[in-house]
Amino acid sequence: MRTRTALLAMTALAASPALALASTITGPYVDLGGGYNLTQHQHMSTPATGATGHLHQMDGYTGYLSGGWGFGNGLRVEVEGIYAQSYNTIFGGKHGKNGQTPRSRANGSNQGYGGLINVLYDIDLAQFGIDVPVTPFVGIGAGYMWEKYHLHDGSTVSNGMKSMSRTGGGFAAQAIVGAAYDIPGVPGLAVTTQYRFLTQTGSQSGVNIGSYKDTAGNRVHTGTRYQHQFILGLRYAFNNAPPPPSGSRSCCRSSPENTCPYYISSSSTGISQT
Repeated sequence: MRTRTALLAMTALAASPALALASTITGPYVDLGGGYNLTQHQHMSTPATGATGHLHQMDGYTGYLSGGWGFGNGLRVEVEGIYAQSYNTIFGGKHGKNGQTPRSRANGSNQGYGGLINVLYDIDLAQFGIDVPVTPFVGIGAGYMWEKYHLHDGSTVSNGMKSMSRTGGGFAAQAIVGAAYDIPGVPGLAVTTQYRFLTQTGSQSGVNIGSYKDTAGNRVHTGTRYQHQFILGLRYAFNNAPPPPSGSRSCCRSSPENTCPYYISSSSTGISQT
């Protein structure tokens, strides 16, 4: 009997650290974050004037708020609202039907906002023998985003691209890779770091709603939009129970009456009997 009890005690004590560091989400959670948004140069053209080229994107920022559900096996599904903004300074390419200028000033900004549904998977490092309070994750998402351009062409070419202030929508998709760092003493709360690659279809994709036009009424075609986002976030899972306090009892054998005649006390090295 003593040998059996001692083995059960060692098993329970060995499992305690893993329980304390477990970060697999079961149930509802909320997540928010923000960071740096880097948008690749985007192709734009105005067939009526012959203007064509790339809109040069400068520094920007992004933020998101999401809520989801974890299934306890590493899989999570969430609904996300996202906002991103970039600033523009240059439109490089051909301006006017005769291509009088190679580039011009393009003062302004563009804003993207919308919603996506993400599917993510948390990678439990404990299965590889790594016992740390860090959980890497990967994911993909899809949804719909609107893009608002507020641009002013600073070139002196009268038949080039005019100013544009329009909003249009399109299909959006993203890939996500990141890691969650559990905050000691606060069960369910974690700091996250993420890289996201977000793309949005252009105005000629056939799935967009609305069209872009400059202030002269000329239709403006936009190419696919690619964004690289580096994000710092905070996530809270509601169903994470705190680890047992020091000195608490851990039942190692149950009787038919749902009582526990033996318990392990972390304040001593022996086995006590009720």
